[in-house]
Amino acid sequence: MFDHTFEILRSGFFMIYTGIWVLLYAFLIFAFRLSFKKKKHNMESKLESAREISEKYKVLLDTSHSVIFEIDPTTKQATFSKKQFGILGRELSSDFFINASDNVNSGDELKLSQKYEECVSEKTTLFTEISILNGNMDYSWIEVQFSPIISETGEIISIIGRLTDIDDKMKEKAVLLYKSQIDSLTGLYNKQTIESLVNNFIKTDLGGCGISALFSIDIDDFKLINDTRGHLYGDRVLKNLGITLIKFFRKTDICGRFGGDEFVVFLKNAPDEEFVRKKADELIEEIYDEYNKPGKAVMSISIGISFCNRHGKNFHILFKNADIALYHAKNTGKNKSYLYDESLTNVNSEFQL
Repeated sequence: MFDHTFEILRSGFFMIYTGIWVLLYAFLIFAFRLSFKKKKHNMESKLESAREISEKYKVLLDTSHSVIFEIDPTTKQATFSKKQFGILGRELSSDFFINASDNVNSGDELKLSQKYEECVSEKTTLFTEISILNGNMDYSWIEVQFSPIISETGEIISIIGRLTDIDDKMKEKAVLLYKSQIDSLTGLYNKQTIESLVNNFIKTDLGGCGISALFSIDIDDFKLINDTRGHLYGDRVLKNLGITLIKFFRKTDICGRFGGDEFVVFLKNAPDEEFVRKKADELIEEIYDEYNKPGKAVMSISIGISFCNRHGKNFHILFKNADIALYHAKNTGKNKSYLYDESLTNVNSEFQL
């Protein structure tokens, strides 16, 4: 009887034990399915979020003026986004950054290569501006950005970048620069630009062949022209003199309006001093013949001349001495040229140091 009772108890315990394991297994399955559903929901949410972000970036790329690219740092081969044709009018090859000379303007190849190498060596984002060949076989201004992607070990695994169309901005900048350098009435260089160009030439070419000279040119009795013919006529005289100077001198020479009725010409590398003096006299004769005709105001010019090296080694001194020679010419009859020499230092010039 004891054995029978024990058998019943053992069977009961086994059933309870088995039931517990069944319940535990069922709970684990339920928990796993619940966790899976939660993870699936989270994954679906992340995928949806990724799709939304991807769509936003796609819209951003489609509406931007940029081409996105990726460079393999080991081969320097590049892949480009599809936007390239819309911006450049042509497709770029994968070896764009290897054979840059086939794609960019002369001089920009080295700048592009140096900026890439600097990005790799310094592991930082860098920018540069280059002129790139477009689909019309012309050049467009592009801003290039290089951004390194760095691994946890500090190695560069990729270079991400973009090409941004800045052609309109650069052309507008060039127009503004031109306007800042040019006298609006005559189209000649203005005072600041003349000084800068002459000084730059002297610094780089003073030891070159030939002789360089500066002309200080002034219209004789210009106030009388304004008073008798009016300021509009006076402006036409100034403008026409500017046109004459451009036609009369070489393209390599620097012609400018210094202010009022005073003009400056810098002759580069003349064959000899006689050429310079003859050039001044020929200009005086041409202006006199042009204006001393029926219906035109009587007009002449005077010119002061100073030679580079002998009379000065920068624009400031050259102009001061040419201006002294100019006023000697005006004070001794006008309609003539005069070469500066040290005996003229006490002549009353309008030049102020």
